[in-house]
Amino acid sequence: MAYLSFFNNTKLLYQHIKTENSKSLVFNAHSHVTYEVLYIAKGDASLISEGIRYRLLKNDLILIPPKNFHRVVFESDCEYERCYLALTSATAKSTKFQLANTTQRTILFRFQNNDEITNAFQKLDYYSKALSEEAFFDVAQSILKELFYYLSLNQQYIKKPEETHYSPLLISVLNYINENLFTIKHVTDISSDLYISYSYLIKIFKKQFNSSPKKYIMEKRLLAAHKLIAKGEKPSAVYEIVGFESYNVFYRSYCAYFGYMPSKQESSNSLENSSAHLH
Repeated sequence: MAYLSFFNNTKLLYQHIKTENSKSLVFNAHSHVTYEVLYIAKGDASLISEGIRYRLLKNDLILIPPKNFHRVVFESDCEYERCYLALTSATAKSTKFQLANTTQRTILFRFQNNDEITNAFQKLDYYSKALSEEAFFDVAQSILKELFYYLSLNQQYIKKPEETHYSPLLISVLNYINENLFTIKHVTDISSDLYISYSYLIKIFKKQFNSSPKKYIMEKRLLAAHKLIAKGEKPSAVYEIVGFESYNVFYRSYCAYFGYMPSKQESSNSLENSSAHLH
């Protein structure tokens, strides 16, 4: 996988990647506190977001709001090229990222061939290499503001998702987790209460998410903790509210996921580790 462009100043992440062999890429299901934009230049893939499948074609543009659990899966082995943006809440506000934030769901625009969209990412590529970090951030905000206004004026190109991707059983599991997120003590609580075997529960999570129920629960709890801390709650109180058994485990998990300490969240207003933003 080659990076054609890369920029990260903690308020905005921009990546342009390309690979000749998409079969070599396996992305885990994950979620972020950031606002995300995904532009497909080449490839044969689908985005699974909160249990809904969005078939991705060349020139598709996808808006993903925070806390949506999602994953890109490849339908065939071919060349894959995409541009990706992650924005903090402050950057999203300044650039008028509104549509997906309003609906709280993933939105796919299908333009087929559209010079406005293509040119926006060509400009981001050019300026990310030609300008200083501060200058590029200023220009990128202007480009994105124009892009998001353009999208709001062309909502007729929004493509409805094709199908519900998850099985009824997995949907029941996810509903159970969301309803009992802060009180689940062990993954066996889920399998026991839903009358399924522990091994089968692990198997279906691996198949659908390339992840585990334990990691899914932890990420959901960390995102909830992030929101509470942003509202002014103390990390020393939040860890118990969201279901962590000790502050030490919470602290290590939080730092590993977000890239900064819970106590530094308000001042950082920054992105998670850039390595987590792979699609």
